[in-house]
Amino acid sequence: MEWIDSHSHHYLTSLSILDELRKTGLSIVVEASWIPVRPTSQSTLIDLYNWIVNQEKVRMERVGLKLLPAIGIHPRCIPLNDMEQSLRNVETWLQMDEVKALGEVGMENGDDTETYVFERQLRMAMQADKPVIVHTPKTNKKNILKKELDSIKSVSFPQELLVIDHLNSEIYDLVINLKTYFGLSIQPGKLTVDDALKLVQKLDIDRILINSDSSTEPSQPTWPASLLSKLENSGLTELARKIAFENPIRFYRI
Repeated sequence: MEWIDSHSHHYLTSLSILDELRKTGLSIVVEASWIPVRPTSQSTLIDLYNWIVNQEKVRMERVGLKLLPAIGIHPRCIPLNDMEQSLRNVETWLQMDEVKALGEVGMENGDDTETYVFERQLRMAMQADKPVIVHTPKTNKKNILKKELDSIKSVSFPQELLVIDHLNSEIYDLVINLKTYFGLSIQPGKLTVDDALKLVQKLDIDRILINSDSSTEPSQPTWPASLLSKLENSGLTELARKIAFENPIRFYRI
């Protein structure tokens, strides 16, 4: 089945692995900006955006994949010495047609700096009319998501243009009645295939996105395809098709 990896950092993945993923049905890759260290300067993020938006398109085409770039300042990647210029840079990049979303953004510990940067970026995305990938952390997940939802409400950002990512059973009750999309990161330490299977059958099938979140962290980028196979084998082909392709097509306006 054709599928879209709705949130990844596949610029850190080799071409040979990407070629193998294409054989599982992967056709489109969303790459969200993140690096595993805190940048010392805004110029580091500029280079990252250029890498994702301009270089990755060509690399993906070599193995028959389409790229959808997302740029933004991840809460663990805020250049504290260059914060304001970094935010102005995001605003400029979001105006580009090639950039399809803001992401990933959000909070890690919920301090004042993270709140300020998150809300500034939400306003930029609203001005640019771009969807947003919202990060939720591994630790203190529920309390941080509550703070993120407060920020989303305070800037009146339309929920339909948000995907709350790294969703799990811990925060399920906070999002079930929202109009946001639900991002299932099927990755070691986040969701197993069986964990995702349980969530998929409880959520609104028109608002589920699946992703590998592949990065420098332990990753199993074929796990989303394994979930789709399990759904198909259980006779849930329509559900599989929606979360694999139709929902991300709608969310990212492809």
